[in-house]
Amino acid sequence: MLLGLGSIETALPYWLCILSTIGCIVYGIKNWNNAGTPDTVTAEVESIVQNCTDN
Repeated sequence: MLLGLGSIETALPYWLCILSTIGCIVYGIKNWNNAGTPDTVTAEVESIVQNCTDN
């Protein structure tokens, strides 16, 4: 018995859930302030708005 759970088939999902949670937390901390690449759509929309307001 593993941690009082009946078998390895029962304990494995619990351990995988805990490990995936830890992995997600580590990934989130690593990429917390990662700005990434700016959206090109935003630049295009800003140029369209600028053209419309100039007329």
